[in-house]
Amino acid sequence: MMISGKKYKNQSDFNKAVKKSGYAFHSHQADDFYSYNYSKFRGTHFFSLASDNHFNTGKEFSDVYSNGNAVCLSAKTAGVKCSKRTVSAQKFSWKKVSGAAGYQVQISTKDRKKWNTAVKLKSSQNTYTFKNLAAGNEYLFRVRYYKKDADGIVRYSVWSTLHSPTSPKPTVLTKLTAGNKAFTAKWKKASYSGYQVQYATNAKFKDAKFVTLHDRSILKTTVKNLQAKKQYYVRVRSYKSVSKVRYYSTWSAVQKIKTK
Repeated sequence: MMISGKKYKNQSDFNKAVKKSGYAFHSHQADDFYSYNYSKFRGTHFFSLASDNHFNTGKEFSDVYSNGNAVCLSAKTAGVKCSKRTVSAQKFSWKKVSGAAGYQVQISTKDRKKWNTAVKLKSSQNTYTFKNLAAGNEYLFRVRYYKKDADGIVRYSVWSTLHSPTSPKPTVLTKLTAGNKAFTAKWKKASYSGYQVQYATNAKFKDAKFVTLHDRSILKTTVKNLQAKKQYYVRVRSYKSVSKVRYYSTWSAVQKIKTK
């Protein structure tokens, strides 16, 4: 069914046409405008046809302008961040919006091809935790606020989107072998970006040093130029890189080794 260029007498007719065509409402601005007459707003309302920038799986209509005035809430929700992450959960937060009636939040599926069902929150809530997620997996999170006008009509803002992974699962330090002013560490493979080995001469890892391995297929490293006959404490963790940012797992259990 062709929607472009056609005028609709009321919102009900327009909604039916949108539903039949497979389109959906979404607050997103584009360049090509299509219109219908909606008498309640006393003017022509323009709708834009747009592709979903994140998944490229569908098309959308957005109410953008009414007689030159914005109909949707164009300002985004600010301060969006992941305030806490684990291997199976992520807690997101954002700045409260003055006058907002509430918020909607969504997180993508594991493969980031679709959005899970939106969660509706009260205006007093500016945090939400998504659970039962896959470890070390990159997700997309988005949030938008909404307001109600005097006629009881709900206006949604544009989405604020954040790329955010869960923490990788920790790897296991399997063996330490002493060498002449050196030691060799081995660990189990983890399917992420790489590893980081930390070592120190004290159990609290004060003034500790690091060795970072950027190849996840490397499962051992030898640390040289150490003090002879000195005890070292060693641990390892995995990491995942997303947009040049490293996200680390928790540390493995600590082991100690005395150099020769």
